[in-house]
Amino acid sequence: MAMTSGPGNPLLDGPIAFLFTNGSALPNGTADGGVHITYPDRTETKGFWGPVVTSARSPNWADAFAATSNTGELSDMHHALDWINTRRTSPSPVVCPRYNIASDSNYCVKMFAIRSIKPVGKKRMIARIYCPPRQRKADK
Repeated sequence: MAMTSGPGNPLLDGPIAFLFTNGSALPNGTADGGVHITYPDRTETKGFWGPVVTSARSPNWADAFAATSNTGELSDMHHALDWINTRRTSPSPVVCPRYNIASDSNYCVKMFAIRSIKPVGKKRMIARIYCPPRQRKADK
């Protein structure tokens, strides 16, 4: 079962990795974001970043139809969780290792960690984050 921690609460003990997400947009209609990954027991780090993909034809599409600050933050959360899901070796939630995801987005923290807001816009994008494509395919 997934565990979350909100602002001011301690991080989970014994994580395999820390994932830091950040997305932003400019007034001209472009948005970018990225995920930075560090490991507590290694000096190695990983990262991936780039523009918010708004074309459903792209394999990196996270259901964003517009490049905004919120779609940048949500895309990063999607890609962070997708990265975690690709590393799962067991479908059992009991065997699932721990990861700490940190976001500077109040929107993402309120949406996913403390669940204090309900989606109003971008419902498809948020639903995709709650149930990533790999998991949906495995459930069929």
